[in-house]
Amino acid sequence: MLRRAASAVAEASVRRVEVERVLDERSLRARSRRDFIGRLSFAAAATVAALVAVSFALLGSGIWHAFADSMNFTQTVVLEQGGTGWQKIQSIFSAVRAWGASVPTAYAAQATLLAMLAASIAWLWRSDAAFELKAAALALGSLLATPYVLDYDFVVLAVAIAYFARHGQRHGFRDFEISLLAAAWIVPLLSRSIAGVALIPLGLLVELALYAFVLRRAALDRVSHAVGSHRVAQA
Repeated sequence: MLRRAASAVAEASVRRVEVERVLDERSLRARSRRDFIGRLSFAAAATVAALVAVSFALLGSGIWHAFADSMNFTQTVVLEQGGTGWQKIQSIFSAVRAWGASVPTAYAAQATLLAMLAASIAWLWRSDAAFELKAAALALGSLLATPYVLDYDFVVLAVAIAYFARHGQRHGFRDFEISLLAAAWIVPLLSRSIAGVALIPLGLLVELALYAFVLRRAALDRVSHAVGSHRVAQA
């Protein structure tokens, strides 16, 4: 009896140590993530401030006045009236306008997508999902968030593809993921032509599909982490 009791106490102690170790690792990762985001935000702000200061020093303030004056033309003529060509702009704003909707409706669609992106990316970066998925989602979100994204801006897709593929190589690919990655790789060559002929925003659709697949992988990662923690606690 005493031997059983001692064995049970020892086993419980091992379980407790293991659980505390897992919790400490998660706390350390969360602290490192906060530190990384803080350093990244500071570096971004410092870079912008330095570039603005250099532009003032080399070009004077007139360049910024000209930039402000050009914004109204860019918004009304280039974006809202489609002066660039709807087939070249691969955003949800452009797609809605190309299909005949009003400017306010297009802005509402873009704002809705932007809110969804902000919420999902905030959730993703606060989760325990792999960094590869966070980076892929951030790259895709930067393209989806703006109403004025041209087909040649899809070079950013390479970042999302690379990180997604890296995660897939480590953890295995699921159904249709490889096909979607191939579609994302080739879509910059086809998006303008297809949109010009059929008004189908192929680039936008592929971006949204890939973003959804990234979130799905992140959600499955979170479930696997929860299951793993549960197993440690119950072992």
